[in-house]
Amino acid sequence: MFIINDIFTKKDFLDIIKQENIPINSPTLCSKKDLKEFLEHFIVDRKKEIKYKFLTCQEDNILTSKEKENKMLISKKINAWLINGYDFERSFYNNINEIIDDAETIKNYTQYPSIQKVILGLNIYLKNNNEKIIIYENLFDIKKEIKKLSVNKFASKTGRFEIIFD
Repeated sequence: MFIINDIFTKKDFLDIIKQENIPINSPTLCSKKDLKEFLEHFIVDRKKEIKYKFLTCQEDNILTSKEKENKMLISKKINAWLINGYDFERSFYNNINEIIDDAETIKNYTQYPSIQKVILGLNIYLKNNNEKIIIYENLFDIKKEIKKLSVNKFASKTGRFEIIFD
């Protein structure tokens, strides 16, 4: 079964429907849940490949609650090492290779923001020390690209305005 990740907004779904010219009557009146279900069924029924990577959620990345808890625990351990100033004495790790091994196990689960934050922080450390960075699929860059393509309908202006009545 094809599953779309829940982290995306209704506006993202509307942008996809608009850009892919998917036939649906008044999509703005539908709820986010309805749009998500419609897109899941549309992709499965028509075998349509939508070019957005975040829609092709592999079943390998779907975790049970226990697996998710384990991945989050690894993420918290690496984050503790990052926060403690890269000090191995105040962490659960003895060397950088152990941290890289743990990061390799969680790098495919960046749909969770805490894991993405940890991988980004670790990559900054590795880049500063001229070591090989960890490559992962950044789902949030795709979401930002879709937001850039949308047209803003409301513009807010701030400042001082004077109204003069005769």
